[in-house]
Amino acid sequence: MNIIHTREKTMTRIFTSSWVPYGIVVLFCLGLESLLLGLGWTDLGVPYLYHYDYLYFSAIAKGVLEHGWYLHNPNLGAPGGLATHDYSGASNVDFLIIKCISLFTSNWAKALNMFYVVTFPLAAVSALAVFRHFKISLPVAITGSLLFAFAPYHFLRLLHVTYTNYFFVPLITLVLLWILNGERLIVFRSDSGRWKFNIKSGMALGCLLVALLVSGSGVYYAFFSCFFLVLAGGMAFIDKRDAAGLFTSWILIGVICTSLVLQMGPSWIYKMKHGPNPLVTQFAPTETENYGLKIIQLLLPVQEHRITSWANLREWYDSTAPLSNENRHTALGVAGSVGFLALLIGLFRRRSDGPQEDLKWPLARLNIGAVLLASVGGFSSLFSYLVSSQIRAYNRIGIFIEFFAIFALVLILVRVYDKLLKARSSRLLGYSLCGMVLVFGLLDQIPTEFKPPYPDVRKQFNWDADFFSRIEQALPENEMVFQLPYVPFPISQPFNQMGPYEHIRGYLHTRKVRWSYGALNGRETQIWQQSISQLPLQKLVDIVAISGFKGIYLNRRGYPDEGEKTVSELSEILKTQPMTSSDGWQVFFNLESYVQKLKKQVSANQWQSLQQTVLTDPLSYAGENLFKPSQVVTHAAGFVEVVNPRSGGPKKLILVGGWAVDPQTRTPVKKLMVVHEGKASQIFISQQVPRLDIARMFKTDIARKSQWSVVLDTRAWGPGKHSFEIYAMLTGDRLGKLGGCSTKCNITLSSQ
Repeated sequence: MNIIHTREKTMTRIFTSSWVPYGIVVLFCLGLESLLLGLGWTDLGVPYLYHYDYLYFSAIAKGVLEHGWYLHNPNLGAPGGLATHDYSGASNVDFLIIKCISLFTSNWAKALNMFYVVTFPLAAVSALAVFRHFKISLPVAITGSLLFAFAPYHFLRLLHVTYTNYFFVPLITLVLLWILNGERLIVFRSDSGRWKFNIKSGMALGCLLVALLVSGSGVYYAFFSCFFLVLAGGMAFIDKRDAAGLFTSWILIGVICTSLVLQMGPSWIYKMKHGPNPLVTQFAPTETENYGLKIIQLLLPVQEHRITSWANLREWYDSTAPLSNENRHTALGVAGSVGFLALLIGLFRRRSDGPQEDLKWPLARLNIGAVLLASVGGFSSLFSYLVSSQIRAYNRIGIFIEFFAIFALVLILVRVYDKLLKARSSRLLGYSLCGMVLVFGLLDQIPTEFKPPYPDVRKQFNWDADFFSRIEQALPENEMVFQLPYVPFPISQPFNQMGPYEHIRGYLHTRKVRWSYGALNGRETQIWQQSISQLPLQKLVDIVAISGFKGIYLNRRGYPDEGEKTVSELSEILKTQPMTSSDGWQVFFNLESYVQKLKKQVSANQWQSLQQTVLTDPLSYAGENLFKPSQVVTHAAGFVEVVNPRSGGPKKLILVGGWAVDPQTRTPVKKLMVVHEGKASQIFISQQVPRLDIARMFKTDIARKSQWSVVLDTRAWGPGKHSFEIYAMLTGDRLGKLGGCSTKCNITLSSQ
C-alpha cells in the first residue's frame, strides 16, 4: 500500500473522532506553554510577574485561597481590613477557576500561574467547538483555534491576568451568528405565525449558559457582549423584518444584567449600609479617548517581534505617537490582520449566496461595529460624555476583533483547503498548508521576549520571602504593621521610585501579619491613614503605636531621598536600628518596646481612652494646632464645588469636591486641610483629576490636574449643626481658604 495513502487514512481516522481533536489542541497548548513558560523545569511557586498590577491580582488570588473569596481580607488595610466591595469587577468565573485550582494547591503563586496556564487550552477548545459547529474542516479549525488561543493579546495582557481568560468570546460570537442568521432560539415565530417562547431546546439553553458565563467574566467583557447583542438584534430585525432576534438579544442582555446585579449584590448591600464611594472609580470622560482603540495598533507588528525591522517599527510608533498606553496590547498579528482587512473589504463587496457568505457578512458587520464603538473619538466617547465614563478602556474589545478576524481567516483557508481536495490533491498538501499557516502565525504572534524574567523575579521574590518571614517571626500572631510611605489604594501609578502595589509584597509572603496597605480610598481607614501620614514623624509613631500597630515597615524607593531622613529619624525616635532586607531597599522597625514604654506612662483605662481617641480623631490627639490663622492668605485659587451631605447615615461621611491651584506657582495644590470649629480635623492629598477649564483659566497646562475630591469623616463631630472650611496647604506654610463654602459647607448631623 502507498505510504502516503496510509498516512492520509490514519490522519482521517484521527480527525473524524469526536474527542481526539480537542485532546490534540489541549496537548499542543500545554506543549507550547512548556517551551514558553518553562513548565516542568521552573518553580511554579514563583509568580510569572512580580510588579505593577500583577501584584494586585496576586493579592486577590491569595485572598481567595485564604479567606474563601475576594470581597474581604482582614490581612490588608489595617486596622479596619480591606473590603473590595467598592472595587468589585464581577470576575467571578475567574475566581471560581482559581478556587478549583486551590483544591490541588494552597500556594497562591502556583494557583495564579496555573490559572494562566489553563486559559490557553480553554480558549483553544472553545474556538474549536465553534468552528466545528459550522462544519469547518478539522485541520483548518484546529489551526484557527490555536492561533486564537495564542493571540498576542494573551501574552501582552499578562499584567492584567484575569483578562487573559477569554474562552467565552467564541461562544458569544456563536450566539451572535445564530441571531444574525435567523436561528430559532429563545423567542421565535412558528410556522403558523404565532410567537413562541422556548428555553428547553439545546440552542436556547446554550445561549442562556453563555450569557451567564459572560456575566461572570468581568464588567468590561459583559459590557462589550451586551453591545454586540444590541447590534446583532438590531441588524437581524432590519435584515429579516422579524423581531425574534431582537427579542432574543434583549432577553440575553437581561440575563447578563440580572446575573451581574446578583453577583454585585454583596457590594451594593455594602454600599447601602456604608454609603457610595465614588472616589474609587472616579474616571473622567476624557480617559475614554486616552484608552481607546487605534486601528494602526491593531495592524502593526506585535511588540518585540522576532523580525528586528518590524520590532523597530512598532517601538518607533509606540514611543512617538500620542495616546499610546495599554492599547499597545491590541496587535492582531499577521494572521489576524489578514482576516481583519478581509472583513473590512467584505463590507464593500457585493454579497453573494453561499454558506460562507452567511458567516462572512455578519462577522464583517460585527467587526466594523466594534471598530466604530471603541476607536479614539468613536461612539465610546459619545457614551462616556452622555451616559457613563466608568467604562473607559475600550481597547480591551480587541480580543473580540481578534476572534472575528481569525474566523475570517479560517473561512479563507477553508476555500483553499476544499479546492485542494476537489482537485484530488493529496490531503497532506492541505495539512501542510494549515501547518505552515499555524507555524508562521505563532512565530509572528508570540513576542520574542515574552518568557517571564524568571531569574530577576526569583531573586527579588526570594529576597522578599526571607525578609518578610523574619518580620513574621519577630511579631506575635495577627499583629499589625504600618507601612510607609502612605500610598493610596487602589492606584496604578509609580510613587517616586516605588512601583504600583509594591506594599502588597509583605502580605504575599506572610499569613499571620496584618498590613496597613490596602485601605480603600474614600473609606474610614483610608481617611485615618492619610491624615496621620501628614503629621510630624514623632506624632505619627505615637499614634501608630497607641492604635495597636507593633511594627513600622518602610520602602526606601517611595522617598525622593531614598528614605535616608525618615529612617534616621525613626531610629532616633525608637532608639533602635531597623531590620533590613537583602537588597537594602526595605526596612522594618519593631515597636514592641516603644509600645510598652508608652503604656507605662498611663493607666490601663487611660490607654483604652487614648486608643479610642487616636482611632477616631487622630489630629486632635496630635496636640498641635495644625491650623494657624496667621498662615492664612487673603485668598486662594480654588473653589468647593460639590458637597453631598450624606450625613444622616450611620457612618456620617460627606463627599466634597472642588479644585485648588497655588496662586503664586500656578501649580495644583497637593495637600488640603479640613477645619472644623477652628481646628484641623482632617488632612488629605489631592487626587489631581484633570480640569481643562482650570488650565485655560490660568493659561498654563501646569494647572491642569487641579480637581480634588474627598470623603470627610465627621464621626467625632457629634450631632447638630456644623460648619467647616477647606484650606489649600500652599508653599511656604501658607494656608489659602477655598471659596464656595458660604452656604454649602454647613451641615446638620443626626444623632444616629
